[in-house]
Amino acid sequence: MKLRFPLKCLKKKDKHPLLTRNEQFFSGFDLSQPVESYDFVVFDTELTGLNPGSDEIVSIAGLRIRDLQIVVNDCFYSYVRPKIEKHTTATFLHRITPEELKNSPSPGVALEAFIDFCGNSVLVGHHVYIDMSFLCKAMTKTMKGVIKNPVIDSMQLAMCYRNNRKVAPGYQDILDARSDHAYSLAALSKEYRLPIFPQHDALQDALQTAYLFIFLVTNLLGDKMETLEQFYRAGFPPRFWL
Repeated sequence: MKLRFPLKCLKKKDKHPLLTRNEQFFSGFDLSQPVESYDFVVFDTELTGLNPGSDEIVSIAGLRIRDLQIVVNDCFYSYVRPKIEKHTTATFLHRITPEELKNSPSPGVALEAFIDFCGNSVLVGHHVYIDMSFLCKAMTKTMKGVIKNPVIDSMQLAMCYRNNRKVAPGYQDILDARSDHAYSLAALSKEYRLPIFPQHDALQDALQTAYLFIFLVTNLLGDKMETLEQFYRAGFPPRFWL
């Protein structure tokens, strides 16, 4: 299977060396092996808002999964200094103030560190289109390109899993398939009785997503799904981020 990358792409000669090496590695990436044989980086971002045209990233976090287990103490977390430092309505959710961001790494520095952490891993996020939209916008601006790691959306995997099982008793009120809330990270974690972590913190949300991802993969394994390619197809985000 050929990996599907974002549609916009700048010339190789203009790209940051990290992105050039990244693209070279994933140009021939093999998706055919058992899913448990790959490393994953589950990540999340906190933002000043949800408009990619005007809002910015204020924090990035990620943690590693190997052998379908969270690798303890192998994680990434960084504040990101936005171009415009001001309070927004999102500040009340993630509680990261402009004062805390004044001495934080610039987007370019933070992104280089994050890309280095991700390495050759498959990326996982919940409703990942939003996170990737902001990451790729920032990468394009500061590094003249975007990463090519395969990306899996745990929300899409949850839809796949739900379509192949009965709704758990007692949760019908939050599992209406027509509702976006039914597929929120919090609702799915509650439904599957996973450990619950504080919301609106990039590292805690990444940890919550990691538990959900492992649960979904473990329960989908063997149900005609074994290879990374099959999980990649099931969890591919519905839209490109550029």
